[in-house]
Formats: sequence, structure tokens, C-alpha cells
Amino acid sequence: MLSHSARGFQPEHNLQGLPQLADLENLYFDTSVNCEPFAHETIIRIMGHDRLLYGSDYPCSHALGRYVALGDSFAVIDGDNPILQSRHGTIMPALVGLEHLRSLKWACWSQGLSDTQVEDIFWNNAQRLFGHNMKADMDG
Repeated sequence: MLSHSARGFQPEHNLQGLPQLADLENLYFDTSVNCEPFAHETIIRIMGHDRLLYGSDYPCSHALGRYVALGDSFAVIDGDNPILQSRHGTIMPALVGLEHLRSLKWACWSQGLSDTQVEDIFWNNAQRLFGHNMKADMDG
């Protein structure tokens, strides 16, 4: 399991590296707090939506801010970042988890995924991977 959409906070790295891993049938990815739609898109395009699982990365998902690609790396924009003090007024950041969900939504939309395929990312892929009825486990 490669976390953070293969740690694709700089999505270009996914585009360069994932084709070399495409033959690994036991390789899966979680989306945890990656706010770059293209990171998720490259996994969907190269590896398939059925290898991508939603991940929240709590408690990071509950911080205010966003992870953004910058140069050959990434930066964290959070409440203490002076970039949020714009000349047009103070920008109020959303929760990282909401920015992450928005990026995943855009990736699914961009790749033309069906509702069923989106459900796969959020539930069915994990259920298939872990091989048992997780809902029954959650219900007690």
C-alpha cells in the first residue's frame, strides 16, 4: 500500500514512476490527505480505479490548510502561512480533509468514473482487498 496516492504530493512524480510499477498486481494506493487531483488521476489512469482506496489520514485531515505541489516538491499552506494574508483580505483555509475530498472528486470527474467506480474507491476496493465483510465488523 502506497499512501498519499503514492506520495504524489508532486503529481509529476506519479506520472514518471507509476508506469514502472504497473505490473505489480498486489500494489494498492490510498488517497490520504493528498490535495492534488492529478496525483489521483494518474493512479486511476495508469493502475486502474480498483487499486485506489480512500484514506483520511486523521488527525492531519482535521488541520486547516492544503498541501500544494510546488516546484519539484510540495508545500503545506496552513493557518500560520503568510500567503493567507492576501491584499484582498484574509483567506480562511478549509480542513485539509475537505481539500483532499475535493481533489478526489475532481480526479473522479476528470477520469469519467461512474458512481459505482467512485463507490469502489470509497468502500468496495477495501472490502475486496481485505477479503471480508467490513460492514458486519463495523456493525458489531
